[in-house]
Amino acid sequence: MGHQGLLHALCWRPPLVCRGYRGLPGAHRHRLGLTLLPTQTPRFREAVWDDGAALYDRRSGDTHLLDRFVLAVLHAAQAAGTDLPGITARLAAEGADTSDPARIESALDQLLAARLL
Repeated sequence: MGHQGLLHALCWRPPLVCRGYRGLPGAHRHRLGLTLLPTQTPRFREAVWDDGAALYDRRSGDTHLLDRFVLAVLHAAQAAGTDLPGITARLAAEGADTSDPARIESALDQLLAARLL
């Protein structure tokens, strides 16, 4: 066994999801639960407190500190897209202060610069 083969043997783990198993017809695979789909892990992990939040980006590995308003803009942009009227409407529906459009634009610019959107 070569060096690569030994490394592969030490690091090999059995698959957690059995998709595309060809040994059984499709109906039998379904009954046995062998056609499980992998679960999708959310991109962000949040820790929120009274005056701010920490956002861990699983894609980049970066952690961002945000105030509560910027976090609300992020959630609104994820739901409504990055157009300002859609974000403003979403924030208003959630009860956030939308009286200052420049503040919303600034938060959106901050999120885009940090590549969170």
